[in-house]
Amino acid sequence: MGVAKPARTDLVLGVALVAAAVLSEAFIATSSTFASLAWGIVIAGGVTVRSTYPAVAVLVTSIALVFSPQAEHAGIDPASLGVVVAALLAFTVAERFGWLATGLAVVVLTVSCETTASYIIPLFPVAIVGAAGVGWIMKSQRRVNDELAARGQELEVEREIFARESVRLERARIAHELHDIVAHCISVLVVQAGAGRRLTDVDPEAAAEALSSIAEVAAQAEQEITALVAMLGSEPEEVTEPGVAMIEELVARMKAARLNVRLRMDGSISELDAEEAKACYRVVQESLTNALKHSPGAEIAISVLRQGRSAEVIVHNGPPPGARSGLENAGGGNGTQSMAARLRTFGGAFESGPTAEGGWQVRALLPLAS
Repeated sequence: MGVAKPARTDLVLGVALVAAAVLSEAFIATSSTFASLAWGIVIAGGVTVRSTYPAVAVLVTSIALVFSPQAEHAGIDPASLGVVVAALLAFTVAERFGWLATGLAVVVLTVSCETTASYIIPLFPVAIVGAAGVGWIMKSQRRVNDELAARGQELEVEREIFARESVRLERARIAHELHDIVAHCISVLVVQAGAGRRLTDVDPEAAAEALSSIAEVAAQAEQEITALVAMLGSEPEEVTEPGVAMIEELVARMKAARLNVRLRMDGSISELDAEEAKACYRVVQESLTNALKHSPGAEIAISVLRQGRSAEVIVHNGPPPGARSGLENAGGGNGTQSMAARLRTFGGAFESGPTAEGGWQVRALLPLAS
């Protein structure tokens, strides 16, 4: 390890004090001695290493102050020069070390300065203690500034993490919305297209109704996707979100497509706010999608009721009465995960599973804000 270099400021201060001592002895004194000049240089020189070796500076300066009275002085009084150096050293120690080291340095330097003087000078301890106090204040302020800077960096990191997480959650939300819309539309299209194909020769009127329901579902999907895109734009207040009334419209379309769907919904559900109503709608929509995929042709019973301070949505379908839709392996469970995630954002509960007769039931409990 190399020897640390003195700070530039310390070198300038040290050179200035040494120059003052030399000039004082050379031009003011009438009977200066080499020893007097040497002690003055040692005392002043202690400043040059106060930042790199403060303990050495205190020790050397104190020794020089104690022994300097043995020399004859003609220029600057070593006590006067010493108190300046001692104050600088006390300031340095207080700024860099704790109370114990600061107190020890103050005592040593004060005693050394008073020893150098021919009589007790109250100004010496006041100057040294005052300099130590200033150093301690600056140390405390620097510590506060460092803590604030560190906290600022932590806040910046947290802000970046929050921004990334917000983007991730928004992407997940959009993905869930698109899944709910598109998956429902595709499921109905596949089921109705298959029904229309089978009924073309047997019941042309029913086949036409199936094709008509396909057009209605596609139009509804387009409307919801358009609303979702508009919601991401600059004027989301103009967007109409899916709500409780659209549950009735959704069930009506399913019935028009000759699907066996029953709805039970009490009037107080209409009092839900927009986000709560949208959550109920998405649960019904996704549950219908799953029923069409896994149990095409089965009876589907939907209830949307208010239970105290919660809204309860139950969608129950029986076992598939005939052939599968071919969509049962599509989606990978994203719909169920989407419903559960949506309910968690409200602090709600979600459960789904098979029934005893071979069907499926979804139950969602949504706490209400009012």
